[in-house]
Amino acid sequence: MNTGTAFGAVAGPGQGGTAVSGPLDERLPDVIRSALAELVTGHPTIMRLAVTQRAKFEGWLKLELAGKLTELGLSNVQFETPYQGGRADLSFGPDDRRALVELKTCNTNYRMPGCKPLTRPITKNVQDICADCRNLQSAPDGGIMAFVMFPVPLHGQARGKAESRLQRQLDRIRLAAGLVRPPADEFVPVTEHAGLLVYAFAVQPDGGAASDQGGI
Repeated sequence: MNTGTAFGAVAGPGQGGTAVSGPLDERLPDVIRSALAELVTGHPTIMRLAVTQRAKFEGWLKLELAGKLTELGLSNVQFETPYQGGRADLSFGPDDRRALVELKTCNTNYRMPGCKPLTRPITKNVQDICADCRNLQSAPDGGIMAFVMFPVPLHGQARGKAESRLQRQLDRIRLAAGLVRPPADEFVPVTEHAGLLVYAFAVQPDGGAASDQGGI
């Protein structure tokens, strides 16, 4: 569907297309977060394998997200778009003003039943997300940072222990991205004990106003 805008149309669940006015239209992070949550919810077998084994799935997710954004009507979706500061995992829109999306999967080492007790470099994972945020700040229009954090305990003592550590890690990301509050999330349960958290938020360019995009 072509609405005549730079980015075609964004169709929310059960809705028709809604015109998007620019690369960082305030609705885009919500659209991308919802698309990611729908993708992981729609592939329970893959997600169960990834979550229980703490295995990253960034390459698969990037391909699936590109297809989903195309289905939603976002125009000219491309991979690995270079920009000042880095190379975006995905981008869309006209060549002279593309919306940039950086994507990460962040596996944790939180202990919980049903997930292999493997050591994972969560500190390094968070550092990589922070680096992507800083790279996006160097782009003329900024961009969108999206990531999935997993596994995250569903309940019990493991949940309580994980929440305080998660808050510290999100604070680091918030500061790197210039957010006023922690980014909004969407939780997707995968097993009876564990699930994953999906995030997507706008990162403003250097000199832009700090973004206030909801809380967890």
